[in-house]
Parts: sequence; C-alpha cells; structure tokens
Amino acid sequence: LNDPQVKLIMKTINITKEQMLGIDNDQVIHKCMILLGNKYSEKQFDQNKEFEYLIALNLTSTSFCLFRGCNIEMMACPLLKTLGSYSFELCPLIDVNLPNATTFGSGTFQGCTDIKNVQLDSVEKIDNVFESKCKFTSFRADKMTKFINKGVKIENLIAKQLQYVEGCDFFKLFTNDFTKEQLFDSFPFLKVEKIDCQCLWPMVGKCQKLEDIIKFYQYQMMSEVQTSRTMISTTNEDINKLRLEMGATEKVVTDADTKLKDEIDGLRQEMGATIRAQQHQIDQLKDEMKKLKEKICNLHTDLNQNLDDEIKIKDEQFHLLQKQFKNQKEKLISEFGKQQQQIGTLKKIITNAF
Repeated sequence: LNDPQVKLIMKTINITKEQMLGIDNDQVIHKCMILLGNKYSEKQFDQNKEFEYLIALNLTSTSFCLFRGCNIEMMACPLLKTLGSYSFELCPLIDVNLPNATTFGSGTFQGCTDIKNVQLDSVEKIDNVFESKCKFTSFRADKMTKFINKGVKIENLIAKQLQYVEGCDFFKLFTNDFTKEQLFDSFPFLKVEKIDCQCLWPMVGKCQKLEDIIKFYQYQMMSEVQTSRTMISTTNEDINKLRLEMGATEKVVTDADTKLKDEIDGLRQEMGATIRAQQHQIDQLKDEMKKLKEKICNLHTDLNQNLDDEIKIKDEQFHLLQKQFKNQKEKLISEFGKQQQQIGTLKKIITNAF
C-alpha cells in the first residue's frame, strides 16, 4: 500500500487504507478493480467496462488479452514482471509505471494511444510494445539497452544505458530536434555504427545525417579515450608522487617505530629491574613476617606456660590456706568445747558450795 501509484489511485477514488486491508476477495469498488491474485487466465477481464482503475498488489504476470478493451485509465501493479501479448490492448491508459516489469509480449499496449508518461525501472528491452501512434511526454527506462518501437514520438527519453536501436528512424522519434552533442550526452553508449539507414532503402549506404552522427560519436569516443589516457597519465604521475611520499613517510614511520621499540625495550629493562628489586623486598618482608610470627607463637607458648605455673602455685596456696583454715577452725571448736566443759564444772562447784 506504500506504492506511489497505489496511493494516487486510493486518493482518486477516495478509499482508505483500512478499507483496502479489509478486502478479502476480487471486487470493484468506486470503479476500481481490486485484484488479490498473482495471475489470471487468458481474456478473463476482456472487454470488461465496469472499472476505470486497477489495483493489483500481488499480480506478477498478465496473460494474453487479460485486460483487452477495458476502460482502465490508471493502474498500480507494483510486482508485475511479465506482461503477455495484447494484455492491455485498447485501454485508455495515461500513465504506465511498472517498477518491476522486465518482459513484454508483442503489442502489450497496442491501441493505447492516450499514454503520455512511461516509467520502467527494470526493463532492458522494448520491441514494439507500444502503439505506433503514441506521443510520449516522458519515457524513462534506466536499464534499457534496446529500443525498437516504430512510429512513436517522444519528447523526453531518459535511457542512459541505451545501445541498440532498429535504424536511423530512431532519430525521428524525438519531437525536439536533437543536436549531435545532446544525442551523445543522452545516449553515450549507443552503437551508432551498427544503425542501419532506412532513408536510402533499398539502396545500400548511410544517409548524411547518420554519417555525421557516426563521425561525431567516433570523435567523442576518441576524445574520451584521449581524456582517459591523459587522466590515466596524470593519475600515474600522482601515484608515483604518492609512492615517493609514501616511501618517505614509511621511512619516518620505520625510524619512529625503531625508536619506539628501543624505548619500549629500555622501559622493559627498567621495569624488570624494578620488579626484581621489589620482589626481593617482598621476599625479605615475607621472611621477617615469618620470623615475627614464630616469635609471637613462642611468646604465646611461654606466656601460656607461665600462666599455667602461676595458676598452679596459686591453686596450691589456696588449698593450703583452706587446709590451715580448716585446722584452725577445728582447733578453735575444740578449745571452745573445752572451755564450755570447764564453765560447766565451775557452775557445779559453785552450786554445791552454796
């Protein structure tokens, strides 16, 4: 639906994108035939006058006389590649824009005298495809190398790759009288030496106009060859100059590279010495740490042993004091018992005395 021709027809017949997407079968809407298939049988729409516009988004080929005698004025067939003979014969088409068309049968547009503008982006060969009475305002075929279509008139033909035409009648196609310079500029690859003269037929030879064109093309080709040689010579000189400059630059780069390598080697040596010195310091620190760790372990062992001995002594002293306290207590209790007995005895003596 993004094809320019499709958009143009949709705008002309006033149909929306949503309406187009909702169509699920072949039908005519607002005088526009909308086809969903990629091909149809011969003469299927022959002489059908129900539609003036054609949108065929999936159509890839047209069969013999498929749309012959239809009232088609505008068409949009973006995928159409192969057009069968007389498939659009006698249609009142105004514009023919087929971006993917490559093959045309004979008389494809026979009787289509209203065509004004043609654009064929992919075609390489045209051989009596259009009505001989056609007068084109614009005919563009960027890949076309061969054009044969008797009788037509063209105001503006754009075909830079054109090489082969049928005869000198080709120069009568144009409504404007081309100069030799304009002709060469428009068709630089045209094989003018292979063009037959139809003016003098049945005599053998070439008309003066064709002879002049051939000579001009030869002169232009020789000039272009000479220009190319000059350009090549200049280019060779520039290349040699560049080679010298590149040689000097390469020497500078080589010297700089050598110097850089030397500096890198020096840095590597310095870094190696520094790393070795640092590694030696690290090893020394490791040894010192190991000795310190061993010393701490020994101190810890000695400290634990001293603490154990002191605790043992204190424990023995505690038990001794506890034993002494027990003995002293027992002694005091014994003394206290004796004193109690003595007091009892004294009380008895005193009592008896009185």
